[in-house]
Amino acid sequence: MVKEYILLPILLDVLERDIKALGTVKLKMDVVYVKALRSAQDLITADVTLLRKKCAAEE
Repeated sequence: MVKEYILLPILLDVLERDIKALGTVKLKMDVVYVKALRSAQDLITADVTLLRKKCAAEE
C-alpha cells in the first residue's frame, strides 16, 4: 500500500506532463491520445481515493 501511495501521484504528474507535451507536438490523432491519458488519470485518481480511504480506515 505504501508503494502505491507514493507511486500513484507521481504517475498522475507524469501523465499530466505527457498531455501537455502532446499539446506542443503536431500529431494527427493527438485528441485520441489525450483522451486515453485523461481516462488513465481518472482511473488512477479513483485508485488514489480508495487507497486513502483504506489508509484512513486502518488508523
